[in-house]
Amino acid sequence: MFRRIGFLSLLPFVLIAKEGYLPPHAEHAAPWFTGPLLAPSGNVVPAGQYNIEPYLYATANTANYNNNWDIKEAPTSWNFISQNPIQIGVLSWLDVGFTPQFSYNYDHHAAHWALNDMVTQADIQLYLNPTPLENLIPSVRMTIRETVPLGKYRNLNPKKKDTDQGGGGAWVSGMGFVFSKLIHIHKAQFLNSRFSLGFSYPAPVHVKGFNSYGGGFGTNGTVYPPLQAEFDLGMEYSVAQGVAFAIDVVGSWTSKSRFTGHAGADALGHPAINTQKTALQFSLAPAFEYNWNANLGIIAGYWFTIAGRNSTKFSSGVVAINYYK
Repeated sequence: MFRRIGFLSLLPFVLIAKEGYLPPHAEHAAPWFTGPLLAPSGNVVPAGQYNIEPYLYATANTANYNNNWDIKEAPTSWNFISQNPIQIGVLSWLDVGFTPQFSYNYDHHAAHWALNDMVTQADIQLYLNPTPLENLIPSVRMTIRETVPLGKYRNLNPKKKDTDQGGGGAWVSGMGFVFSKLIHIHKAQFLNSRFSLGFSYPAPVHVKGFNSYGGGFGTNGTVYPPLQAEFDLGMEYSVAQGVAFAIDVVGSWTSKSRFTGHAGADALGHPAINTQKTALQFSLAPAFEYNWNANLGIIAGYWFTIAGRNSTKFSSGVVAINYYK
């Protein structure tokens, strides 16, 4: 469960700003885009403006990928996660954002509402292409983020089957770079492409009892959570000014985790801490978007894994409303 929530908690560095610039002499009206389902924008929100985009994920964790990339069946658990990113322009080259989030977790008749960890971030415009349709140079944005460990992660109730956890208990520092490019194809048809790279480094976490990393009776020690890195290639193609199709291709890497201290034992007397092996996960997220105007749009899609190693197999319905002012 924590790995699913942990992966989603990376996405707020994906806060989206609408892109629709065309030069004054352009023959066709600027397209209205919400941004792909997951990929971030290469542009910061300008000073004095803001971007709000509440997300809802309904995710089924249906199986696991083993060390040989094979699927190992597992009981299905569900997460319903609400992310509510807010992005505020401070300077022409700087915006700040934060993402409150909470979830409803369900696993075989055990269920719980949980407050999740919150991501805060600052976005810096390294380069803004003033004439994106006249050359092939992308705009470039750098993101610096910090995850605040607000969610419950230790002293969990074993009868709740991990549904009462809300996060990982770690302060997580991260950095990302985003490249974005708008291309005119034909008449009202435009291609908006984005490519992001992100890296996260979590601090050690002291755990007791049942916790997000396993744990059990008598567990007391320190977990060293894994490093995480990911890429996202996102593209949107407009078929009319306010109508577009989008897709994300996502890859994530997770390092090994470590534990020092007394592992304790689970209900069956087995060692209780689950240290994680190096993991890989690849997924796709096709989506459809409709924009009423340049400031308001909705996007909905289906995010699912296509391959993995020592990671979770999942499928998720996702919907978000984007408002830019």
